[in-house]
Amino acid sequence: MTEVFAPLVRVPYITPLPEDPDIIAVLKEASEASEAKIANFGGDWHSDFSFLELPPGGSVLYALEIPPFGGDTLWANQAAAYEWLSDDLKAQIEGKRAIHIGAPYGVKAPPKFEDKLK
Repeated sequence: MTEVFAPLVRVPYITPLPEDPDIIAVLKEASEASEAKIANFGGDWHSDFSFLELPPGGSVLYALEIPPFGGDTLWANQAAAYEWLSDDLKAQIEGKRAIHIGAPYGVKAPPKFEDKLK
């Protein structure tokens, strides 16, 4: 159904569900919270897969099970956020660039700055 909006992006860094290669499980059991080897899906404010060469234009989250507390998910419209900035702040950031990395998934370190200027 999400293909109505845009082509689907398959992320090579996370194993999808065996029954559907276009779905990844965003799951972390409470017992895994202290295990350093278990990644925390979205533990901080983030933009899904913005480090990809062609990042997806959006994400879809469908909850099958919702914990009684925690696991909060918020969504933000970055284009609308930009529109709400003052003209002075827009002028300050005009022409600026950001480098997104995907550690621990995908790209481990930012490219050399000179490479991004080409």
